[in-house]
Amino acid sequence: MDVSVLLADWADAINGKLYIQGGGWSQTMEGPVRMAVAMNFLVEWGETNRQFRIALRLLDEDGNTAEPEPGRPFVIEALLEAGRPPGTRPGTPISAPMAFNFLLPLTAGRYTLQVEADGVPIGRGVSFTVLPSVGGG
Repeated sequence: MDVSVLLADWADAINGKLYIQGGGWSQTMEGPVRMAVAMNFLVEWGETNRQFRIALRLLDEDGNTAEPEPGRPFVIEALLEAGRPPGTRPGTPISAPMAFNFLLPLTAGRYTLQVEADGVPIGRGVSFTVLPSVGGG
């Protein structure tokens, strides 16, 4: 299994397609950050018709799970199961999109959203920079 990940302002997965607004950014300002993560999983033929526990984990610059709110590590968990549509040629990988929208209180720094399947990191994840607010508030 592999995954492509894109940051956006808003995203949804409907009927096997990703709908994305404001996609592809890599920098934002600190404070409450409204963001979305659009993911497209490519599930190999032999991995279809079974469930995977997917986790989306926010990592800080040191590779630790970030806690935007003290004592609350940021991890989103979901189940993913890609079926084989009728008539699909054996061996064909199956696309399975997934999207999450959230609001995070982030301080300045560099972050990575890493995707895991059954506890194993997959794909490269997506990194972004949170810039300090101008004027210090």
